[in-house]
Amino acid sequence: MKINFILLLSIFFWGKSSGQSYNIETKTNLSDTVSETSGLLFLKGRLFTHNDSGNESIIYEIDTTIGCILGLFPIYGSSNIDWEDLTHDDSFVYIGDFGNNNGTRKDLCIYKIGINRLLINDTNLKPEKINFSFINQTSFSSQPYTTNFDVEAFTSVGNQLVVFTKNWGNNRCDIYVCPKTPGIFNLTKLDSFNSQGMITGADYSAKDSLLALCGYTFDHPFVYVVKKKNQSGFDWQSAYKIDLVPQKQIQVEGIAFDKPGSCFVSNEKFSSSAKLQKLNFSLKSKTGLAQILNSTCVFPNPCLNQITIKSEGMIKSILIYSTIGQLLFESEISDFERELSVENFQKGIYHLHILYEDGKHGYVNIVKN
Repeated sequence: MKINFILLLSIFFWGKSSGQSYNIETKTNLSDTVSETSGLLFLKGRLFTHNDSGNESIIYEIDTTIGCILGLFPIYGSSNIDWEDLTHDDSFVYIGDFGNNNGTRKDLCIYKIGINRLLINDTNLKPEKINFSFINQTSFSSQPYTTNFDVEAFTSVGNQLVVFTKNWGNNRCDIYVCPKTPGIFNLTKLDSFNSQGMITGADYSAKDSLLALCGYTFDHPFVYVVKKKNQSGFDWQSAYKIDLVPQKQIQVEGIAFDKPGSCFVSNEKFSSSAKLQKLNFSLKSKTGLAQILNSTCVFPNPCLNQITIKSEGMIKSILIYSTIGQLLFESEISDFERELSVENFQKGIYHLHILYEDGKHGYVNIVKN
């Protein structure tokens, strides 16, 4: 028996609390040499980055005031299939070669090098290799920009590496833990949270037990700040999100704490030049940016020719993006309900972005059959 039903999707939104404040400022444009900056590492007062897929296996030290290259550190014995992030502990630097936009890679890995490779340019230090896969990935067929097994972020927490996925398919983020020892590992998903966007970078500050995650939607970038709960994970329920709405169409890629409440943030060359920015946020407010649940439903989903959007909050505008970020539809609404035709859309996944009259934003994926 076939059962027909309507799937109602609740959309989660985030807004500022009165006690939370932040500011972000552009420090400098980056050199064209690192126009595809993808990860950031702040180490002993120095800032390092690298480019992503198809570029050389080099870590670059960059000047934080004028953006020039201060030093080049080739990582001999490694390749850059798709380097996406950097992290470190007291003894080692880790390079994440795990970008996987199509979901087809079976060679995800992390390079591990002695920290002195960067601190004193010890060229005798060759990388070790940590290979991994996901135990819950059973298909490796090509799913460009719809896979949930892309990875662009990880960080060091204690004696393990925490890996964060960039889920094109459902706009969530899954969390895995990887050992720091060389070997081949099959990782089990430990947690997941509704990031409502794609996570591209991570850093952990052990001094104040805070995790910072950067990412973007197809409209603007954002940063999450999350408190470590215990040895087993982070307190996602109290996470707060900083929506960098004025930074529209900027693809943030790297993030690194330089001190409590302060992070460097980089974006690659996309609709604008590659830039280095500085994000400062207040730690005085325990509630940070409070989570708000608006009673908004989008149905049917999956859909055929039409969707209906209903909300208790006044909708200002609606935008629909493809999975590669192309704006396909935009309309001013100024209403609580609207029916939209998707008859001319091809089958696939689309990102629905809702802007409310009170300035809040919300996102949900819709599936066109």
